[in-house]
Amino acid sequence: MMNRRFFFFIIGAFAAILFFAGRPALADELTRVRYAGSFLRQDYQGRLFYWYVDPVTQKRFALSDTNAFARLLRIHSVGITTRNLNKIPDATGSTAKSDAALIQRMRGYLLLQVDGHGKTWYVNPLNDRRYALEPTDAGFDVMKTLALDMRDDRLGDIPVTLENGFNLMSFGQTSAEDADLVNDQTYDTMLNLLSQFHLHNDTFSRQDLFYASLTGMAAGTHDPYTEFYTPKQNQRQKAVFQGDSSTIEGIGAYIQSKDKSIYVVSVISGSPAEQAGLLPKDQILAIDGQSTDGVSVDFAVSLIRGAANTTVRLSIYRPSSGVTQEYVVTRRRIDIPTVDASVLDNSIAYLKFSLFSADLPGKFSDALAKVVSSNTQGVIVDLRNNPGGLTQSAALVADLWLTSDQVIYTARERGTNTRYVASDGRQVPLVPTVLLVNEETASAGEILASALHEYHAATIIGARTYGKGTGQTLETFEDGSGLKFTTFEWLPPDGQSIDGKGITPDIAVQDTGSGDSQLDRAKQFIRFGF
Repeated sequence: MMNRRFFFFIIGAFAAILFFAGRPALADELTRVRYAGSFLRQDYQGRLFYWYVDPVTQKRFALSDTNAFARLLRIHSVGITTRNLNKIPDATGSTAKSDAALIQRMRGYLLLQVDGHGKTWYVNPLNDRRYALEPTDAGFDVMKTLALDMRDDRLGDIPVTLENGFNLMSFGQTSAEDADLVNDQTYDTMLNLLSQFHLHNDTFSRQDLFYASLTGMAAGTHDPYTEFYTPKQNQRQKAVFQGDSSTIEGIGAYIQSKDKSIYVVSVISGSPAEQAGLLPKDQILAIDGQSTDGVSVDFAVSLIRGAANTTVRLSIYRPSSGVTQEYVVTRRRIDIPTVDASVLDNSIAYLKFSLFSADLPGKFSDALAKVVSSNTQGVIVDLRNNPGGLTQSAALVADLWLTSDQVIYTARERGTNTRYVASDGRQVPLVPTVLLVNEETASAGEILASALHEYHAATIIGARTYGKGTGQTLETFEDGSGLKFTTFEWLPPDGQSIDGKGITPDIAVQDTGSGDSQLDRAKQFIRFGF
């Protein structure tokens, strides 16, 4: 289950709807605990009022009408996958395989079925069954059948929330915010209007519109690392990070969006992009004549990728020379060599990471065995232009340099901290190690660099790194689409976030554009120790 709960703390004018005499504190607490997660029905002077008691805050929310009820479902539902939802018995008591621990945790909660088109449910704490609640009049009526009768004096033991929209002056009034509520009916109406009456409705499908709306939802977080993927995009993402190149066709370049422009981060060795002459830091101005100004990375990737043996025309601006040039690149199936390994100057083991994929740790061990010998005087790990990848892979690679119980990084997720420590899996020989980094070394590459630097296992040479201190989770839905969204912040062993700051190298060496001054400086350090 994905625990995603949204709280809005809004301080505003508050007037109690009904006032009741107080009771002893212990009795108050017992009432709040007993009715936490319940819908309540109050008969006040012959008029019925409905409330919901939040299972966490144990405060009650006024449900004046369908709009207020729909808003409650929209704001206060907890995300859950269909797989976990099916472990909770439905209204008939039927379930394929119940999970007692999950049921206990979810008692009284409103659940948002994240891979079920936003369907909402309620787990009744009285019978541990789930009931479908739609943000409609019908759903409001279902809620009424589940509500428990509550005396006025006992209801007064449960405080009313301060949250706007649920603390109305009277149950007969609806706030302007509730009146403007955008609900499923609005969404469906817009979908029907566009698909039926748009002038060019033959150029898109309802599914196109649906996926576009999910893309916009992700963009609404204003987080550049939160993205929605269509089934094809999601398949490609998983193939890359799993190290499976059998389904990847394109030109073999990693790109990123920066200041509303598209740039090449790195090119894969032996790829069509490298053979055509593309270089890191190249700015892609246009793809097959279509400007990239302001477009997303996903859109640019969709234009560049294509079937093998087809071509794509790229308009490239190269900052180092100030020249703009056209490149025609022939696409083909891309083999991703996660680790390139060689021996430099007969005594230096050189390994270059292109991506922290799932199979990187094993490939690194194999590559290391091939380039290390009794003559090895040092190891150079080239992390330049490495966009990152899986944090687990970064931790496993770092483990090859570290000893037992040394902290590699700490993941901070919604108030909980999880430390990832080494397990004394050292395989790298006791010779100097240099990590080469630059402005495009990011995320998992920074995890490796910060861990080895903290324990003096490596010297960092190059330029300040990118500074990406957050991690994302990829959730795949039933239709194959996916959501990559930020779920944690990672901290290096010293506990100081590098997000937006990067890692400062021990020896700063800028890329001059001619030769490889950073690699030359690394070799000098290994030979002479300075």
